[in-house]
Amino acid sequence: VTALWGALRTAFADKGTRLVVLSAPPRPLFAPQAALPSDAATAALGAEFSNYIAQLNAAGIQAPDLTKAVEAEFAQNYYFARDTHWTPRGAAWSALQLGQAIGHTQQKLDEIQFTETFTEKGSLSAVVERICGARPSAEDVPSPMFAAAGGADALFASGEAATVALVGTSFSNRYQTDAYQVAGALSIALGAEV
Repeated sequence: VTALWGALRTAFADKGTRLVVLSAPPRPLFAPQAALPSDAATAALGAEFSNYIAQLNAAGIQAPDLTKAVEAEFAQNYYFARDTHWTPRGAAWSALQLGQAIGHTQQKLDEIQFTETFTEKGSLSAVVERICGARPSAEDVPSPMFAAAGGADALFASGEAATVALVGTSFSNRYQTDAYQVAGALSIALGAEV
C-alpha cells in the first residue's frame, strides 16, 4: 500500500501539486469510556489509525496524526455528541494541525473566534426516530465565520496566496456545503485560498 501511495504522491508532484491528507481520527476514540467494549479495543483502534497515518507519511504524503485530539481539553467537543462528524471546532483544530505538520502555521485554536452557532440535526436522527419513535434534539455548537470577516480577500490582501484544492467527504461537504467551515480553517492554517 505504501508503494501505491508513493506512486500517487509522485503523480501529483509531476503535475506540480503537493498532496497532503487530513484524516479524521475514529469517532469511537471520543466516546465515553463506558460506551466502549474495552480499553484494549480503544487502544487497538487508535494504534491502527496511527499506523495508517505513519504509512501515509512514509510514502511522502504528509498527514498529521490527529489521535492526540483525544487528549486535548476540548476532546468532548471534537465530534458532535449525536452525530458521526467533527464539529467546526474539531475541524479548525485539525486544519491547524495540518498547517503545523507542513510548516505553514503557528496559529493556535484559541486565536480563532467562534462567533456563530451551527445546528447539527444529526446523521443518525432518522434511524433513531424509526427505531425508538422519537427524534433526538438538534445540537448547537460554536462555529467560526471566516467568510464574515472578509473572506479570502481579507486573508490574502497581497494577492500572493497559493491555491489549495479541498477534496473530501461529508466532513467538508455536509448538506452540499462546507457546514463545518473546513475550507476557512484550511485557509487560515495554510495561508492559501481554498
